[in-house]
This record gives sequence, structure tokens and C-alpha cells, in this order.
Amino acid sequence: MSLHGDNGLLAESRHVRLAKKAIDSIPRMAMSSSAAARKFVVIEKRREPYRSLRGWAVELLLETGAIRECVDHSHLCDATDPDAWRRARRTASTYPFKGATPAEAVAMIEDIMRSIGDTCPECK
Repeated sequence: MSLHGDNGLLAESRHVRLAKKAIDSIPRMAMSSSAAARKFVVIEKRREPYRSLRGWAVELLLETGAIRECVDHSHLCDATDPDAWRRARRTASTYPFKGATPAEAVAMIEDIMRSIGDTCPECK
């Protein structure tokens, strides 16, 4: 099985799982260690897996193989794989970032793809 599964289903299924996890996030209980605060129970809400639409889009592009990181400098580079780019766009339109429309999610994918090159600027 390839890194992306059969026809990109692995990448899509992970994003579906992350979306369900964000929806099903249940507050957890935590107690303070000081004696005065032991009487109070603090309820913390779990942090979302992605804080911004851009962070979600970058992770989606990395998972589908549309972009890659430079091994030496960690710059994002275009992997020049049109099939991976199509998979990322399809996943973004089907399972958009929480609070974003499918059009906004696809627009962010395209914005990131326009903003990066196919080579690392420091490796030149």
C-alpha cells in the first residue's frame, strides 16, 4: 500500500477522523495541586487539532503529497504531483475546515499552492 492509500482514501479518512474528533471533543476535568484551589474543579476544553484554515490546508497538502518539506531547511516545496493536488482539492471541498465553507477551503489550498515554489530557496 502506498503512503496515500488506494486512490487517496487514507488521507481523506484521516481528515474525516480529525473532523469527527473536533466535533466530539468532550471537556476534561483537571484539579489544581494547591491546597486552596483543591476545592475548585477546573474544566478545560480540548484544543482543536488545527487552529487556522491555513494550518489545516498545509497539513492536508502534506498528507496528500501535493507539497513536501525540504529535508535540510524545512521550507515547503511543490511536489509537482497534479494527482495529489486534485486529491487535496477534492478532500477540501468534501470535508472543509470547521467553520469554513468548501469554497473557502479550496481557495486556501490554491492560495498555498500559488505561494510556494518547487525548490527550496536556501538549497539553490
